[in-house]
Amino acid sequence: MKNIIFLFSICFFTINASAQNVTIIKSQDRYTINDENRYSIDTNFINSFDSDYMDIIWDYVAKGMGFTSTVVSVNALNSISNLSSTDILVISSAYGASSAQELQTIVDFVLDGHSVYIQSEYLKTDQGSETFDSIMQALGVDFNWTTSERGALTPMNVEGRLSTTPNNANSLNYFWGGLTGNGGPEIEKFLGYNENYFGFIYSDPTSSNGSVITVSDRNWIKNEPKSLDLMENILFALCANTDESEKQRSCYNDTPQASLRTDYEFWEVGLGGELKGAPALDRKDFLLSYGYGYFAFGGGRKTWGYSVESNYELEQLYKMHPDCKAIRLETYQSPHDDLYGMDSSDFTLTEVIGKFSNLKYLEINSDRIKKYPSSIENLKNLEHLEISVSGESFEIDFSNFTNLKHLTIKDNYTDDLKLKKFPVSIFNLKNLVSLNLLNLMDVSDKELKGIDTLNRLNELNIWNSDLRLPEDFKGNSNLTSLILHEHMKSVPEGVFEISSLVHLGLSSVGTLDLQQISKLKNLKSLDLSDQEYFQNKINLPILEHLTITSYKGRTLDIGISELKSLENLIIWSCPKIEKLDNFSSGALTSIAIVSNEELKKLVFDETRLSNIEQVIVSRNKKLKLKKTTIGNENIEIWEDY
Repeated sequence: MKNIIFLFSICFFTINASAQNVTIIKSQDRYTINDENRYSIDTNFINSFDSDYMDIIWDYVAKGMGFTSTVVSVNALNSISNLSSTDILVISSAYGASSAQELQTIVDFVLDGHSVYIQSEYLKTDQGSETFDSIMQALGVDFNWTTSERGALTPMNVEGRLSTTPNNANSLNYFWGGLTGNGGPEIEKFLGYNENYFGFIYSDPTSSNGSVITVSDRNWIKNEPKSLDLMENILFALCANTDESEKQRSCYNDTPQASLRTDYEFWEVGLGGELKGAPALDRKDFLLSYGYGYFAFGGGRKTWGYSVESNYELEQLYKMHPDCKAIRLETYQSPHDDLYGMDSSDFTLTEVIGKFSNLKYLEINSDRIKKYPSSIENLKNLEHLEISVSGESFEIDFSNFTNLKHLTIKDNYTDDLKLKKFPVSIFNLKNLVSLNLLNLMDVSDKELKGIDTLNRLNELNIWNSDLRLPEDFKGNSNLTSLILHEHMKSVPEGVFEISSLVHLGLSSVGTLDLQQISKLKNLKSLDLSDQEYFQNKINLPILEHLTITSYKGRTLDIGISELKSLENLIIWSCPKIEKLDNFSSGALTSIAIVSNEELKKLVFDETRLSNIEQVIVSRNKKLKLKKTTIGNENIEIWEDY
């Protein structure tokens, strides 16, 4: 059994997706080092790296982009067969390849259509510099190193495509010494200082060979935003120049096009507390994030796309990349904008939005857009749409989005003008599998008549809204997740007949009959919040996750201890509960008891908690506990603060 510590913390997550295979040659193979844990990816640790730890930072960046990254010994360059599954090769150190065989392997790799980053240095005789020069000679490319420059060469300007795609990276703050060079038409210069150039891209005009990129200073690679942005741009360029005839080597097939911002990620917290599409998490992490009720409806995967903030940027994007597949527009009013000469007034979205004929993903977050252009209905290939409402009407005919699968409509609740008329054309979306309706508080006709026509719907989330399901709502056999949060005073009887439900969230129902919920025998996770009273006990044989928040009752005798499959239990912010002494279950692996103001007594049945791994007890003001034990393990219980 694991040691259990009672604590309170908030965790943030990064969601990664699979893509290209990146092989990184260690930057330490030629050195003797004693730190056996140097490959642990930790931000503070990376900040302490000296310039010989480039391999770790490249690995950190590649994995952050969703690539599959592996750090290997330089011995991998002994044979081209060792790189059979590699799409992009990174020689992370200027001293990472030296023998004739290693050089030949890199040349063969490029001739086979794969791309390479080579770290060069400020001397012509440094191995990385010689490696790049030798490869150019082997490929018959006109290139020469010229002069070594010492000292600080900043700001080092980034030029061309590597300055904008996918990140805005127009300069480097740190560049200490470097080697200048010149080349023929196959060589693109991208790092410049005082009319000299220190970074180069080789691109084969016939597209037969892979690309090669080099920078003649290893010290530019740091855990610093501008450096990391440029590293992402380099990997993206190498990916884009790989043989696109093979799907597994295309940057664009499995993953939509690249984001202009690396913080552009979407994830969803499921009702069971899991992050859909995310790696396995520590149980404490999901308890605490889920316990607060955080839901971000975004599709459960990292989405690469272009992020813009204005009509102008959107129009420029169309000129540069009219075939892009994912766009995020985010623009908000700010009381401080006038101080900076920025315009935060209302505006109509440009008609250009309707010209992105290949667009599959569109997210619009704004409190400024009062009207959407009719051209938006031209986006026939759209599959995922998240859209903000900032006015009383919503003049979009959703029937035109015939391929739409995921739809989120969110009202801007900080605006005086609320949506009054619900767009019933949504009910014509026959391919829709998930529908999220958020913050829709002032719709005149609150009953969602016609929602049963969405017979492919898999997820329905009505969040912070006074919309209601019709009394004769029956759902469908595909519906697995249903969230009805706030202002739902009653639940249609048909909800308790949807045998396919796996996740259920109910809020503000008043008196809730748990015997009705017990009809849903396939439920695995259940979230109950803001209930006045629970009637009867719960009997769900395969329920794994149970969360009870803001319950108004004084006792909680609802049969929790009889839930044989219950693994995770959260009791959060229940203001009147005074004691909890009968909720232990043999399957429980994690428990969180947090912010229950009147809780005075908490008793664990240690004989039934044989599988417990983690317990969190915090912010229960009247609860006084001393050190106790569960089984043979000491459990340290922290007094609330």
